[in-house]
Amino acid sequence: MLDQSFKAGKADTAAEVLHNIRNAMTPMINGLDRLAKSLRVSSGVRVAEATEQLADEACPTERRGKLLQYIDAAFSHIEDVDTEAAEELRIVTSQARQVEGILSDQERFANTPPVVESVPVDLVVDEASHVIPKAAEGSVSLASDLGSGHLQVKAHRVGLLQVMGNLMLNAYEAIMRNGDGDGRIMLTAREELLDDQAMVRVTVRDNGCGFDADTSKRIFQRGYSSKEEGDFRGLGLHWCANAIAGMGGRIFAESDGVGRGAEFHVLLPAAQGGG
Repeated sequence: MLDQSFKAGKADTAAEVLHNIRNAMTPMINGLDRLAKSLRVSSGVRVAEATEQLADEACPTERRGKLLQYIDAAFSHIEDVDTEAAEELRIVTSQARQVEGILSDQERFANTPPVVESVPVDLVVDEASHVIPKAAEGSVSLASDLGSGHLQVKAHRVGLLQVMGNLMLNAYEAIMRNGDGDGRIMLTAREELLDDQAMVRVTVRDNGCGFDADTSKRIFQRGYSSKEEGDFRGLGLHWCANAIAGMGGRIFAESDGVGRGAEFHVLLPAAQGGG
């Protein structure tokens, strides 16, 4: 019955699409906020005033030395801000394209199945990782071992991107709820045979709050959530199950218990020549 509910979940598309758009927009908004703050700090640099003092022939030698040091430090700071701003804009652009892709897919595939193509696992994982807040970099480490780096799966690219984003964000939130200050998210990808079919298993492993045996039975059901707040609770993992099933794959979760982390496994058909 649970498998049937996954396939019948298309009726809940509107709410689930909003959930995925929110996941993509949250890091976009945070990135723009960081960019605005860094630019405000940069605008306070008083290079023009320092240059004007240097042009004064009466400026003492010692003062000139300090002014030159200040100008050098100011331009170094501006250069750092420029580099960080370029990276922030790259990530924001990527997130904006995700939102555009989600909406475009809903328009194109409202009455027809999404197009399945060969999708490089490493590129999707890298793009999906942008959902993890940049402020968490000191407390949550993200590592990956994606095999040869050439693994490809037969999947709907935008859909898989949303699935991986959901799983990474869930891992991050589980770590935050655990609150031990040493968060780790590990992503791996391996080829394997399943019922004589070449598959790729992508695993998202975290050391977050984990879950018990009862939760493992309900974790992909619509409406079930371990989160206490939010208007979109119980949508993300249910949508992931629908999406992966629609791509001919499987998804399941494992945990050794509460407080002991979790693993989410996504199995998708390997693309020919993708290993």
